[in-house]
Amino acid sequence: MMLLSPLANQRAVILGDTAEAHHHGCELVMENLVTGLAEQGIATAFRHSGKHWRSVPQLCQALTQADLLVINGEGSIHHDRPLGYELIEAAEYAHQQGVPAYLINCTWQANSRLLAERAAVFRRIYVRESLSAVELAEAGIATTITPDLTLATRCPPPSAERRGWLVTDSTIPAITTQLYRLARQLGDAQYAPLISSQWNRGSWVRTAKRWAQRELGRRLGPLGWCPASYASLAHADQNARAFLTRLSRCQAILTGRFHATCFAILTGTPVLAVKSNSSKIEGLLNDAGLSPDRLIPSSASPAEVQQRLTTAAWTPTEERHRCRYIEQARAAIGEMFSTISADGESAANHHAA
Repeated sequence: MMLLSPLANQRAVILGDTAEAHHHGCELVMENLVTGLAEQGIATAFRHSGKHWRSVPQLCQALTQADLLVINGEGSIHHDRPLGYELIEAAEYAHQQGVPAYLINCTWQANSRLLAERAAVFRRIYVRESLSAVELAEAGIATTITPDLTLATRCPPPSAERRGWLVTDSTIPAITTQLYRLARQLGDAQYAPLISSQWNRGSWVRTAKRWAQRELGRRLGPLGWCPASYASLAHADQNARAFLTRLSRCQAILTGRFHATCFAILTGTPVLAVKSNSSKIEGLLNDAGLSPDRLIPSSASPAEVQQRLTTAAWTPTEERHRCRYIEQARAAIGEMFSTISADGESAANHHAA
């Protein structure tokens, strides 16, 4: 829950709050979401993951008092995942209360026709990449393509002298294990997962548990005697900006993460990517005008990966496309927040009349 700013003229409830994931991408998404709304005079009255939202009385009450509902779709609405249905149900509930709902920052893939039809409840839908727009269009749902909110982040200038490679984790545990092993086999690579070193902390019991897992990862990870998630804790940066600074000093990155691919685009770091749990990385590379050859199979040998990383530099055309994509993304994100705010002001003026 958040306090309202005295300067705010609209109040929003945010669902799809991923900050508690302690993931660098989610950290910046939520930071840019709250800031983007605030810059348009929209205060965040309540924020929640959306999971089991009906069981949170304060949230239900906040929805009845809000001026709008904003749902951060991020990686929640694909392959008919239960959370996707919960978020759509929250939008329907808000609509019943006369509160307009906006779905933003969304990847939409492989959902049922019924779920797509229910998405018509949203006042506006903003998807992160063109593949999601195509799928919703097939169901007759109009969308606006607005790149991921992480791309609104201002990054540190890249190092004049870049050295070494980074290898991250993946949303898929088996691929995380493969990537961690690759990082240890490559001669000039560091393992840098996208989870924060504060991952999943809370009570002292949980904190102690994570400390123990991190120590096991540090000692046993190199031997392959513990889960790769433990090793990830041992190698995690404290926050997103620490990760971005580290990335800006590297020659190239190999990742299984969508947001790490966004970070590579932001920092100008050549990227190779392994397919994630949806087509969001493919859509991002296509929309940014980057070569599809930057996708590599998770089964690639260490020798092949090393050769690809060595020659991963952007082509002149890709570099132009990368810079243009960042500019267009920031403009589109600003336009999205401006439009959401204008909708609310228009509705308020209509009611006042």
